[in-house]
Amino acid sequence: MLKRTWELFYRHWLLFFAIHLTVSFPVNALVGIISTRVNPAENLLQFFLFSGAIGGLFGMVAPAAIFAALSRAWSGATPTYGQTWFVTMDRIGSVMLVNFCVFIFSSAGFTMCIFPGFLVLAALAFSLCAVMDEDHDAWVALDRSVILVRSRFWVVFGYLALVFAPLYFGIAFVLLILSAIIALVVPALDHWLAGAVLQTLISAPTLFAVVFVFVMFKTLQREPEPLQESSI
Repeated sequence: MLKRTWELFYRHWLLFFAIHLTVSFPVNALVGIISTRVNPAENLLQFFLFSGAIGGLFGMVAPAAIFAALSRAWSGATPTYGQTWFVTMDRIGSVMLVNFCVFIFSSAGFTMCIFPGFLVLAALAFSLCAVMDEDHDAWVALDRSVILVRSRFWVVFGYLALVFAPLYFGIAFVLLILSAIIALVVPALDHWLAGAVLQTLISAPTLFAVVFVFVMFKTLQREPEPLQESSI
């Protein structure tokens, strides 16, 4: 799966980055603007919920578009920027509903000792893939992800953790260090706009994890499904 992920990522990285830039920069800029209007230190919970909601609802539109591009590439066709967004906008209702449900369910899990939130994310990890690759509506896509994951949950959870954890924790660490250096050395760049650009660029390597999710989805797609049906 890692080999196939790298092949797809290397072949289409410019398209993936363009999609990422289209969504990530406006989202990061919006969060940055809000951070200048309120004091995150004094309103930590509210700011965390707001930034999490914005990132969860709108930030995940980029992975959905990347899944649309990957679905076309997997079938042997050549994905394009315009065609990718045409498909994504055609299914934007299902995409947003899936994002909303995943955000609500995972947030509920994170309030219960944190770890259940990661379990929820693993169970629903392939919901957007089901929307963009199999053209399911939101509820069917959520259920489809649960069915694919259920019989091999801990294997899926482990693989996702091995790919996501180094990327996300590494990026968070690098972003923290660079932000501190910029604030000390070049105070003029300690601005919400510069922060949005920095976060957008540094988070680009997470696109590899997005591609890995799709490759894993296609791998699970080929395996026999359990006889029982799941319901959400």
